[in-house]
Order: sequence, then C-alpha cells, then structure tokens
Amino acid sequence: MRKLLIIFTLTLSAACQADEAEPVTPENKEVEPLSEEPSVSLTYDGEEINTKDIKSCFINDCSEESAYVDEINHEEFSDGVEPFQVEEEGQINVEVEGEEPSQVGYSVQYEHGGSTTSEDHTLEGGEIPVHGARDEKFFLTVNWNDDNGEFQGAVSKAFQVTAE
Repeated sequence: MRKLLIIFTLTLSAACQADEAEPVTPENKEVEPLSEEPSVSLTYDGEEINTKDIKSCFINDCSEESAYVDEINHEEFSDGVEPFQVEEEGQINVEVEGEEPSQVGYSVQYEHGGSTTSEDHTLEGGEIPVHGARDEKFFLTVNWNDDNGEFQGAVSKAFQVTAE
C-alpha cells in the first residue's frame, strides 16, 4: 500500500507541473506590424518624380513570399512612366514618410556601348546617384523588418530618368 501511495504521489506531482511554453517557431511567431504603412516618394531638386507602383505589401494583408517580384523587368515595369529630366551626375532622393526602412535597394538599367546593362545596388543614405548623360530605368525596393529580422512589409516602384 505504501508503494502504491508513493507511485500515486509521484504521478500526481508530475501531472501538476506547469506545462513548458510552446517553443517559438516561424509558424507561431507573432510579428508586430508597423503602426501605419509608410509612403515612399522620389524627388529630384525638390520636385516629385513620376513613379509606377509595382507592389505594396505589409504583414497585415500579405506574406513575405508575395511581397517581391520573381524577376525584374525594367521595360515592363517602367512602361507608361514619363521619364523625368535630371542633370548629369545628379542625385535622386528617396523619401520615406513613416517608420524608417530596414533596407533600400535598387536596380538600374541603361544602354552602354550598344548593349543593355543592369546593375543592382543597396542604397546607403537616401540618395540614388545618376551617372552620365543617358536614359536610366530604375526599380526600387524598400523593406521593413522588425528587430528580429522578421518581415513587416515591402514597397517596390519603377521610374525612368533622362540625364543631360
């Protein structure tokens, strides 16, 4: 009887211990959304540049997988956007109203020596340089992540400039 009492007590005490917290995994991790969706604009010499919105995706209404394009097509994305006139060696300002982004990147396409060249860049600071007298097509991607690197949102835009 005494053995039965000891076994019952051990079983009861093991059953009454607090459950361990569920481990945090990407599937059950709650990502804090941005307090409000930021807006992104581009200016040159104080004047707003015409852009084409390609994607705008925030954690409240889409997933990270659907936030980005599969392939950058400068021709298609900039189709219908009037080229903006800039000075050779000018600077295009990327302006974000709202929370600062985690990363800003862009791709630029231009004609050089009879062939089409594309270059990808990560923006350091808030200015995109214009190089030389030529037409350039840009694809801009602005990303927001929380302190743990989890996706909160992304915006992508296309635009064109003509430098003289």
